[in-house]
Amino acid sequence: MPGGGNEAVQVVVRCRPMNSKETNEDRKPIVSMDLDMSQVALKNPSKEGDHFKNFTFDAVYDETTTQRYFYEGSCFGLVDSILEGFLSSFIKKR
Repeated sequence: MPGGGNEAVQVVVRCRPMNSKETNEDRKPIVSMDLDMSQVALKNPSKEGDHFKNFTFDAVYDETTTQRYFYEGSCFGLVDSILEGFLSSFIKKR
């Protein structure tokens, strides 16, 4: 990425753990992640026997990922390019 030679849009997903409200309401997790294959699988909670629907991304980080590991793996290149004067984008979805 540094030097602007590798221009490509990359999509990265980082999932959070269930929060205390979700846990207290006895909700079940509907997200499964395969970090090696960069896949996120979603399950419809209202359809018990339904299969997971898989989505593949450029990188996937689960709830155990440290901030440092996430930054080094997916943010450092963007920041480095910006500091070298190249245009970069980062979109944060909640």
